[in-house]
Amino acid sequence: MRLKNKKHNWALYMGLVLKLVPFFSLIIFFFIFSDTVEKYINLETNDFSFLGSKEKFIISLFWSALIAPIYEEVIFDGAFLKNKIFKWISYLGLLGFTLYFNRSVYSLLLLILFYVIAYFNKKSGDDRYKTYIILTNAMLFSAVHINFFDFNTLTPISLASRFGGHLLALWLVVNYKLIYAIFLHIFWNTSLILIGLFADNPLSEVKEIESIYYQNNYIHIKYNESPNFQSENVNFTKESNWSLQSTKVETLLKMRFVNSDSILNLYYTNNKRYDFDIQFRRNSDDKGQVLHFLIEDSLLIKK
Repeated sequence: MRLKNKKHNWALYMGLVLKLVPFFSLIIFFFIFSDTVEKYINLETNDFSFLGSKEKFIISLFWSALIAPIYEEVIFDGAFLKNKIFKWISYLGLLGFTLYFNRSVYSLLLLILFYVIAYFNKKSGDDRYKTYIILTNAMLFSAVHINFFDFNTLTPISLASRFGGHLLALWLVVNYKLIYAIFLHIFWNTSLILIGLFADNPLSEVKEIESIYYQNNYIHIKYNESPNFQSENVNFTKESNWSLQSTKVETLLKMRFVNSDSILNLYYTNNKRYDFDIQFRRNSDDKGQVLHFLIEDSLLIKK
C-alpha cells in the first residue's frame, strides 16, 4: 500500500498514535493496574456488563461488537460518501444520534459546526474544507460518547482514543470503503470485550466462593463476589432481610435509596457483581447502616 497516493494521511498517522498508544499501554499495564484496565474497557464499551446472565452477556456482545459499529459508522461516515442517500442518512442521523445520546452543549456546538463546514465545503466544489470536516466529525464522535457531567468518565485517554479511532475510520472511508471502517470498529470493540473477559476470567465457573462478613449491633451482612454468568435476582419481601444475587452496588443503591444519585455523585463504585444477604437486627430497613457498611468495606470510595 503506497500512502503517497492516499488522501489525508495526517488522519492515519494521528489516529494510529492516539488510538494505539492507550491500547498498548493497556496491554503493558494489564497485570499491574487491573482497576485502570477495567475502567478503560468500561469507557470504551459504554460500560457493557460482562458478568450478568448468559442471555444478557450474549445480547451485550452482539450489540457492542456488531450492531453498534455498523449503525455508528453509517451515521458518522455517511457524509463522506458519494451516495446521496448515505449522505442524508448521515446528516439526519447525526442530529438524532446527538439529541438522543448526548445533548451536551459541547456536542450540539460541534454538530452545528460540522453542518456549517460541510455546507461551505459543498459550496466550494473543491473539498477545500475536507480536513476541517474530518476533524470536526471525529471530535463530535468523541463528544457524544462522553458524559461531560461525570468527571469520573471524562478522561483524556478515553477522549483521545475515541478521537484517534474515528480518524482511522474516516481515513479508510475517504480512501477505501465504508465497510473497512465498520470492520475496524467491530475488530476494536471485540478486542476490548475479549480483554475484559480474560481480565476477569468469566469463561469458567468460580469453584470456591469466599464469603465476607460484616456485623454490628444493628446489622449482619454476608456477601461475596457472584459466580460468573449468574442471573440477577433480588428479594425485599421482608423489610428486615434483603437478599440480592449478582447485583452491582450501584443497582442496590438505586433500588433502596431515594438519594442514590446524590450518593453516586460523591462516591465511586466498581463494576463487580455481588451476592448480598443483609439482615437488620433492630430497626428494619436501616439504610444508614447499609451505607456505612458499603463505605467501610470500600465498596463505595470517596471521590
